[in-house]
Amino acid sequence: MNGKSANINNAARQIYPEGHAIPLTEVLCVFDADQVPNADFFLKMVPLLDGGQDVGMVLSPQTFYNLNPDGDIFNHANVHFWDYTQPGYDALGLISCTGTNFLVRARAFQQAGWFPEWTLTEDFALGIELKKLNWQCRYVSEYLAIGEAPEEVRNCFQQRSRWSKGHFQVFFSRHNPIFARGLSPLMRWMYGSVILSYFSAFTSTPLLMLVPMITVWLGSFPIVINKWAAISITVYYAATLGLQYYTRTLAHLKSMWFSSVSNSILWFAFLKAMYRATLGRWIAGKITFKVTAKGLQRIADLPFRDVWVSTLFLLASLVCLVFGLVHFFRGPLDTPLAISLIFMVYNIIPQYLLLQYTLYRKPLVFNAVCKLMMVLSTAVLILGVVLVWLLYPRTYDYKQALGSTMFFFDSQREGYLPLSNAVPWRGNAFVADYNTTVTLASSLPNDTGLGLGLGSDPLSQFGDLFGGRRLLQADPFAGDPFGGSAGGGGTPSPVDPFGGGSPTAASSSSDPFSSSAGGGADPFGTGGTGGTDPFATDPFAAGNSTGSGNSTGPVDVGVWDLGGGWWSGMGGGNLKATSPVAFTTTLLVWGLMAFGKGFQAAGQTAAALDSIRWGSDYLLKVHRSLPDTNQSLLVTRVGDIDTEMLLWYRPEEQPVARPSFAVDLTTGGSDLGGSVSAALAAASIVFRSQNDTAYATQLLDKSKEVYDFARALKGKFTDGDFNLTLLYNSSTYYDDLAWAAGWLYKATKQDSYLSDVYDFYMKHLEDEAPISDFKYAYDWDNVFWPLNLLLAQETDRPTFKQQSQLFLKNWICAGNAANYTGHGRAYNPMSGSLGATLNAAAMSLMYAGAVSATQPGLAKEYRCWGLSQVRYVLGDTGRSLVVGFGRNPPKRTQDRAAACPDPPEVCNRVTGLLSPDPDPHELRGALVYGSGRSDAFDDNRKADSNRVGIENNAGLAAALAGVVELDSELWSECLQQYGVLRKSAICGTYITI
Repeated sequence: MNGKSANINNAARQIYPEGHAIPLTEVLCVFDADQVPNADFFLKMVPLLDGGQDVGMVLSPQTFYNLNPDGDIFNHANVHFWDYTQPGYDALGLISCTGTNFLVRARAFQQAGWFPEWTLTEDFALGIELKKLNWQCRYVSEYLAIGEAPEEVRNCFQQRSRWSKGHFQVFFSRHNPIFARGLSPLMRWMYGSVILSYFSAFTSTPLLMLVPMITVWLGSFPIVINKWAAISITVYYAATLGLQYYTRTLAHLKSMWFSSVSNSILWFAFLKAMYRATLGRWIAGKITFKVTAKGLQRIADLPFRDVWVSTLFLLASLVCLVFGLVHFFRGPLDTPLAISLIFMVYNIIPQYLLLQYTLYRKPLVFNAVCKLMMVLSTAVLILGVVLVWLLYPRTYDYKQALGSTMFFFDSQREGYLPLSNAVPWRGNAFVADYNTTVTLASSLPNDTGLGLGLGSDPLSQFGDLFGGRRLLQADPFAGDPFGGSAGGGGTPSPVDPFGGGSPTAASSSSDPFSSSAGGGADPFGTGGTGGTDPFATDPFAAGNSTGSGNSTGPVDVGVWDLGGGWWSGMGGGNLKATSPVAFTTTLLVWGLMAFGKGFQAAGQTAAALDSIRWGSDYLLKVHRSLPDTNQSLLVTRVGDIDTEMLLWYRPEEQPVARPSFAVDLTTGGSDLGGSVSAALAAASIVFRSQNDTAYATQLLDKSKEVYDFARALKGKFTDGDFNLTLLYNSSTYYDDLAWAAGWLYKATKQDSYLSDVYDFYMKHLEDEAPISDFKYAYDWDNVFWPLNLLLAQETDRPTFKQQSQLFLKNWICAGNAANYTGHGRAYNPMSGSLGATLNAAAMSLMYAGAVSATQPGLAKEYRCWGLSQVRYVLGDTGRSLVVGFGRNPPKRTQDRAAACPDPPEVCNRVTGLLSPDPDPHELRGALVYGSGRSDAFDDNRKADSNRVGIENNAGLAAALAGVVELDSELWSECLQQYGVLRKSAICGTYITI
């Protein structure tokens, strides 16, 4: 099998016939045919044999005259072995014969049976045999001979293939050093590790190249990245770099790097060698010794058989890198994809060097490329380790975020604040609303023209384009609403609210709109002398809503106590609309029911109950039944729409009661009645569980009362309070009635309410579904989809589960009702706020709880998606979208209380809305409206994206509580899903880039 060993053995046997006694002074010297010794070779080598009679061999390193040390990608110089490893072997007593440039005692050689002829690596096997016989070796760390290295790729691969075949022959034979007798445990381990290095090369190299590709396409990563994984990766690669670049001279740096490169490009040759040494012996025939062609014998053919695998991996890696980069910048930044892309670049470098070496290796160019690649390879390896720490484990304090969110609800309160008020910059606000005159909204003219005399709804021509919610988009000051009569119906325009001045004295210079030096007094000053108080006249006067004339005039229905509750925020400023208050209260209740452990873990159960009570207390006030007039009145709002949208003022400085408006449930308003009834019924469940039976009974009784009136005569509350359509344009009512009946059923377990649910459910599908359900929205106007989840929880019926899954599928699976921004936020064009996204996230987390017992895989996907949306708003894009939380949060909101400067400075549009300064008071926990389908967020107070409101935060509170309950390691597992090719139990198999 081995021609070299057979020839040397034949010569040795001729010199030392069998039975001939060989003295210790007899020494043989072995050189490969291409090696030429220095003149002082024997002078340096022979003296080491005097180190003891047990010294059987003296070794010296190899070098080559035709070596290009700066482009030695096959590591012919082998500096790491000759200058660093072999001296260590010598110190430990390992005999590592390398086949040439060595002396061996003839007696030792004979006792070992001469060169083993059964393996291609006779030198390695000879060292083992000598060590088993207790012979020692000495190493001369000096280059005493010079030879010729193979240069052509085919010859290089052939040489390394022979070496690896020989080692595998040793491993898969009775001579395996791991089990050989006569070797110490240390020697067994050291000889075994030499062979196992080939196994490591042909297993780890392709795996390290395949893993990034698999991550790009399938999202699968072999490990879950957490703190311990990050520590392990850091230690491993720190050790790798430390060993790779441990040198006594900078001249060795590149040679040390080439040792790693050579393993990366030769792995397939090692794999084939193992096959030939095992199965191939019976399939491909006997292994033969092939001399490495050198000099005139070099093979110059293009080595396609050797480079095709590297070329294939190179092309595949480049394709994956392009797709991966696109996918990375359009998805969550903290997925395993980031690390995989870094290591994909690292893996590409050796394959590229082999291909360039094959095609063009002129030293001037190739050496420069090698130097560049060494720097790049080292840099990306370090970057990969750094990224592990930058991206993993990125964690958020969800408990703190939940606490901040509950703080936000406290900051939006109206009325007499409790002594335990947690918001230091807030005081009692709108206290005059405890004694306010309520006007029947249907007696008002239908004019939402903001005082501009536009007549009927100016947005009606657009139909339901805005999905039921019409927010003020155009500049209301395009025409001056304060410049006299608006021309529509003779109603006097409000006094200019921008008159300057301090709260105590008029100023001639503070009015930015003043046309004369005289200026106006502060319109909000209770003691001012220079201007007219707008609260004492038109803007807030009860029954004087903006509009054209009306022959009958507004109809007052009494003085009510409407203090408390929250202002709505969003586009309505300080307006207090009943619909978002009811929506928010219900969702807070639902969140507390579903994720009570989350609220408790965050220490926010008491805060949640307090907020629910604050909302419920107000909702108890918004309905009155008047038997004398056969009316059932339900308040729709407190505040004049034009005034609240346009004016900027501190809530604490409103001196008189604002106008309030109601609809008669006996003539319509089923939607608002259903919302209020649902909120009260839901709240009753929570307080009954807290053993507050009296309060729970009061809530439930009022819920039933409102429900009975609401279901009697069907209609929308905006048909009565048409002016409110500018902000809250209701589109349906059967879903709201079913919503109320569902919560009443949950609170009472009376089948009559469940029958009502089914009745209203079917009527909604028949009459309203075409104009609402396609939106797949969950907000104050659209409750059909959450109704299905509520019924799925209560009845466990497949129909409601399927509908719940349909809703979530349309949010989760891109290309349906919702789509995704570049960084992974799901947005619904029909309901574009971040609040709507978090409402869906809360539903996803709730539904996961409903199916976790029977479908754990599906539940995990729902939880992962809900968690991803929560993480998005908390900072996964690089900035937080929750005020006062995380990195670079919003600082300029449209909240009057937070944005207005401290007294005595006047608050108006200039000092509030138009001010470029951050809010004087941090509105901690407020979720901004967001930028719709874009990840870009311009922290500009004038932008719609900076609106805040209670309805926008309700889903966030529920979702955060749900996230608090999740396993802290779940997100690392969720990140496995972000591949180009995804297989989802929800969305099926699909490709995303």
